[in-house]
Amino acid sequence: MFRRGGKARALPEPHDPRADIPNDNGPGPNTPPQTVGPTSSTNAPGNFVMGASAWSGWPSGEAGGPTWSTPPLEDFSGSGGQYSGFGYGRMSPGGYLKRVSTVMTCADLNGRQLSSFPAYSVKNRQPGDLPSWYVNGPEPSLYADWSAFMKAVCNSYWLAGEVVLWCLDRFRSNSYPARFVALNPAKVTQDEDGEWYLNEDVHLPAADLCHIPYQMVPGRRRGVGPLQWAASAVVDAATLDLYASKIARTGVWGVVKVPGELDSTQADDLKWQWAAARESSIGLPAVVSGGVEYETVTMSPKDLALLDLKWFDHQMIAAAMGVPAVLANLPQSAGLTYQSTLMLMDFHWRATLRPASQSIAGPLSRWSPPPGKYMEHNPDRYTHPELEARARAYQTMFSIQDPLTGARAMSVDEIRLAERFPTAARTGAVAEAAEGTTIGPEPIPQGAPA
Repeated sequence: MFRRGGKARALPEPHDPRADIPNDNGPGPNTPPQTVGPTSSTNAPGNFVMGASAWSGWPSGEAGGPTWSTPPLEDFSGSGGQYSGFGYGRMSPGGYLKRVSTVMTCADLNGRQLSSFPAYSVKNRQPGDLPSWYVNGPEPSLYADWSAFMKAVCNSYWLAGEVVLWCLDRFRSNSYPARFVALNPAKVTQDEDGEWYLNEDVHLPAADLCHIPYQMVPGRRRGVGPLQWAASAVVDAATLDLYASKIARTGVWGVVKVPGELDSTQADDLKWQWAAARESSIGLPAVVSGGVEYETVTMSPKDLALLDLKWFDHQMIAAAMGVPAVLANLPQSAGLTYQSTLMLMDFHWRATLRPASQSIAGPLSRWSPPPGKYMEHNPDRYTHPELEARARAYQTMFSIQDPLTGARAMSVDEIRLAERFPTAARTGAVAEAAEGTTIGPEPIPQGAPA
């Protein structure tokens, strides 16, 4: 209720424009819309209610006509449909990935490190050996060793957003995959029934495939990679790189001053002649005559090349790929510092490489494992501290003993094995003396297991 002139009046009921019936389009494609909504209460000619309402000219899509629907965030059918936008749709960046060095630098760094980590199987928390595909490589005719295979897997994982493994042969003892390769995800499609195909015509049985997505979106069957949500940074970085390249080839921008008046054709001819002359004589001085003057813009090379914007885009790409900026040779943000190289490597392992290791090892372990075993990667060579710090840790482990059996958390031989030192051969008095050897404050009890 509200009062006006001393009388209480009820507020008008709100009007729902969705209840209005739009005017029908007249016959013929060129019939103009008749109204933008219902007429006002005055019914005066041309006096219409300007509000949100149905419009007779809206392309409804009926009878094969056009629609004004926005591009889909997702196309849930098949392998992604024909939508070639950015975001979570199929990304077709037209060579941007090849032109932005930070993209491959980050993928290469992640792949080089993860492929160098030793792998082993774990069963009931006990480490063991992996099948022959780890020793010889999953396909010796294509990969020199396991490291080469893992590099291909990592490149597909970070660049394409998914890994598709295809079984070529199986172990006769347990029928698990014995030989397999990583396919190009761009050549693999999936229809509405979930069937997989290579080059759209070779059927791939689901039992012979291992699909490892980087990230999953509900309702989407294919993996989503980090470059898909960092696509704008990739495009911007490629554009700025091209811009800087043109400046390097043609020199700094400026203004060519000519006495008299030029028409548009003469001005264009002079502009392109000047640009061609500068590009063909890089580093040589400009020669002008006839009253022509050249005046360069007064900007520093840093400002002219838009370095701050360029670095920002490259840092965003590195962040999406999970690589600390300093490892990609990029300027480091002042808000995040590392006290040592070890802390930087440990952060890279914890934030990026360890989750990737589990995401790859998990599906692979269920697909082609030693029965009942799980695959893990060992990052010790990437994250372990200096020898002096490791020696203090070993001393602590050696000093920890089982109160019932006297067994140590790590024996001397286990310490030597961890450091890749050969174990010492012990016989007679040497073995007896070794029983009493200690590297910690507590002596080893006589008769306790080494």
